[in-house]
Formats: sequence, structure tokens, C-alpha cells
Amino acid sequence: MPEDSMPEDSMPEDSMTDTRRIETGAAPFAVRFPARAFVLALAWGLFACGPTEEPAPREAARYDARTFFETESVFGASFSADGSRILMTSDRSGVLNVYAQPVEGGEPEQITHSETDAMIARAFFPEDDRILYTADEGGNELSHVYLKAPGEEAVDLTPGENVRATFRRFRRDGAVFFVTTNERNPQADD
Repeated sequence: MPEDSMPEDSMPEDSMTDTRRIETGAAPFAVRFPARAFVLALAWGLFACGPTEEPAPREAARYDARTFFETESVFGASFSADGSRILMTSDRSGVLNVYAQPVEGGEPEQITHSETDAMIARAFFPEDDRILYTADEGGNELSHVYLKAPGEEAVDLTPGENVRATFRRFRRDGAVFFVTTNERNPQADD
């Protein structure tokens, strides 16, 4: 029966009735839900969803501290021009250094040999075996961009005191690469 046509005194106001309006596409109407039925349905739902049997606990694997210290972190990836190696950073020497991992597998070639400063692999050059990496000094977080050609010493491409530099990417044709620095403004890299 539509609510508009229902006399107001025909809807009891006792505490055992909960009156709710339900909107449908047609005229709204009122439905009465007895509070007792609601409480019983709620109790039945809680009982039906009650505790279930817990599976028996499994024995957790135990490791000694040495296992945790004998791990290797590896990150970064850049393929060599011929696609045979991947440039990466690893802490296998105890300090982050740059390595070239053969795609076919085997041991990686260590390219940088720092014993103190972290050296982070950035990219192989698109047309040859030169690489770019970044490194700071003593953890000062003022990274510089370095160029390393096979068999040669690395060259700091972004020298300067209090200069922070980051390699961004090569231009699509591979002839130029982009670096950001804080040289112009110490608070911003641009």
C-alpha cells in the first residue's frame, strides 16, 4: 500500500517495529521489519559465520644470521649495444659497484672496484661499450656522472664542489644524453 494512502495512525510506534522507506521506481512505500526478527537474523548470521577449525601451525623455517648477511642486492638494467650483456649494480663485493652480466649466464664482469663509495650503473652507450655510472664521495649524496670506456680510467663529467648530478636518458638517436644538476641552483636539479 503506498505510504501516501496509509493513515498515520495505522503505523504503530512501538519499540518492536522498525519502519524503513524503500524507494523503487514507482511511488515510495513503507515496509515494517519487526526488531525481534532483525535481532534473530543477526544472531543466526553471526552463529553461521562463527569460528572454524584453525589449520595446524606449520613449523617455520629457521635461518642463522650468516644466511641474511650472505645475500646480494642487484638492481638497474641497461643492455649493451650488441645485446650480449646487462649493466647492473651489485653489492657482491661488499660495496655497491658496477657489473656487466652476460645475458647467456655466468659470472658478471666487475667494472668498478670501489671499496668505499657506492657506484650506481646507469647505462651502456647505444653504439659501443662505454658506460655511464653515478657515484658520490663518502656518502655525501652529491653524486657525479662518470664516463668509463673499456680499459680506461673513469672521467667525471660533472666536476665541482657541492654539485649533485644525475643521468636521465639518451636522446632517441643515441647521439646525446641528458643530465640534471644542481649547479645553477643548489636547491633544484635542472
